[in-house]
Amino acid sequence: HLWKPLGFSLLAVYWFNPLTWLAYLLLCRDIELACDEKVIRTMEREERIIYSELLLSFSIPHRSVMVCPLAFGEVGLKERIRTVLNYKRPAFWVILLAVILSIILAVCFLTNPKDPLPSTPSDTDGVSIPSGETDPRDPISSAVKWVDYYSSDNLDWEKQLETSIPEFPEVTFRWKPGEVQAITNGETETLFLGMPIWNTFFCDLNGDGKPELCSTVSFGSGIVDTHVLVYDYANRQIYSLWNRMICDYSLYMEGDLLFAAKRPYREEEILERGQLILLDGRLAMEGDSDPPPLYEPITSSEVDYQASAFQVGCSEAGYQAMVERASNRGNEGRFGYLNYLIPLVMLDSRADFDAFYKDMSAFCDFDMDDPDTGSFSRQARVYTEDYFQDHTLFIAYLFAGNNADRFEVQDALIEGEELRFAIRHLQAAAGDAVMTGWFLAVEVRKADIQDCSLYDAYIAESVQPGPESEWFGEGVHLLHSYRYQGGEPIDVASFSLLDNGDFRLSMSPLVSFQLRGQYAIDGEFLVLRTWDDEYTYVFKQASDDWIFDADRSSPLFTSLSSVTDGSLFRLQD
Repeated sequence: HLWKPLGFSLLAVYWFNPLTWLAYLLLCRDIELACDEKVIRTMEREERIIYSELLLSFSIPHRSVMVCPLAFGEVGLKERIRTVLNYKRPAFWVILLAVILSIILAVCFLTNPKDPLPSTPSDTDGVSIPSGETDPRDPISSAVKWVDYYSSDNLDWEKQLETSIPEFPEVTFRWKPGEVQAITNGETETLFLGMPIWNTFFCDLNGDGKPELCSTVSFGSGIVDTHVLVYDYANRQIYSLWNRMICDYSLYMEGDLLFAAKRPYREEEILERGQLILLDGRLAMEGDSDPPPLYEPITSSEVDYQASAFQVGCSEAGYQAMVERASNRGNEGRFGYLNYLIPLVMLDSRADFDAFYKDMSAFCDFDMDDPDTGSFSRQARVYTEDYFQDHTLFIAYLFAGNNADRFEVQDALIEGEELRFAIRHLQAAAGDAVMTGWFLAVEVRKADIQDCSLYDAYIAESVQPGPESEWFGEGVHLLHSYRYQGGEPIDVASFSLLDNGDFRLSMSPLVSFQLRGQYAIDGEFLVLRTWDDEYTYVFKQASDDWIFDADRSSPLFTSLSSVTDGSLFRLQD
């Protein structure tokens, strides 16, 4: 009285579907058979025969359209009588097996498939991670992909892409591997940097109707991590999902939603994933079981110092001896693949200095007399017991490829518990192209660094001081200069063309040795050839810039540069 009216109602709604009619006929037959079974379950054979005759006597002719009336009918009469006469009570184990099988099937059909973890894209044009099920509950989080090179091995460092969106009609957004810019009325504004910026999506996270720029960014020198940056262009505000050296975060799209994937630091296994959201003004990954701590910006403070540079000779063994004593030896490779360390030795007492002086004198010449600074042996007399009562001495060992080059301290800053010396390399045109070694001695007061436990030094910049006459020679002027920027800030190469036909070529600020010679322009090619004909470098013209042609060129004279075939040297204003 319940199932058959329900089936009849469905038939009335879907009367046009032949499968509905077939299903209803089978339902009627199963109901009649079930009723027969319930009646004859306790009957003997003679009683079942009487029941069969009764069914036959109730049978009357009927029209086809009434083959399955709403009340009990005579569906499949022959089959019903045959089933009644041959009825056997099913064994208990058969019933039990049927019940168990039904439960198993029900559980299987009611279970959703496991949601797969996101894979990574393989197309160098930045195809999004394969989509799975999407959650439409948050319409403001729908995203649009702009560029996606995450997991691609073929990132073009010279490529740049531009786009505009209706929400900011007067703005052109420009993506480059190391920078995202906004161009308005011909003026270019840097929004954020990366080394590199792997992908960028437009997604309205705060619900103001104007999408933010959401990117996966790698950053760091040596200790490189990957995190998420979101730039709210409408409000000029930046958010980050960053847990440095603990875990990495990256972005991908699933359907039209933007998700973050969380991995252990510098590993590939995905720990968790969730939709990218703004929660209480903070960028977060939905469902993150261990979110990053609240970011507290580290303030820096300047430290008073006094610095002097002394020539002590170039010694590879001396460099290794300095590295073994260096307070910053754990930072070797801080320039990524350049793998370069400026060893910085900390001397806190006269006993420390005497031991250092004795050991390093086996590798360095402390009596070399420089006309500007004198000798290190003469300066050593200043470092007395009384001096070390109030001062700490730091000594950095540096190399130059020209005996007229100099080094100086640009800044001394404390950031958190770290004291860092930024060093400026002063390159000169005059002098001899020979390798020289320098001690840069930096004196600071103990009271100023009493809370510091980490120390480091690095080359902040290389400059060419003085007027053109001092750098290029009297009467010689610069025509154009061109610059290549690699993936790290320190990874820079450049060359200059002079009006007398000469050139200057530097492949890395970490090596002050520069190539010099004459250049010639042959059609679309620029040829730089050194005076001794040992090196020849060829570039192909690209508008106002030059592209390095490695096949036509000599090998690079230093391994500290990432310049390869196709590297672009841009014209400098």
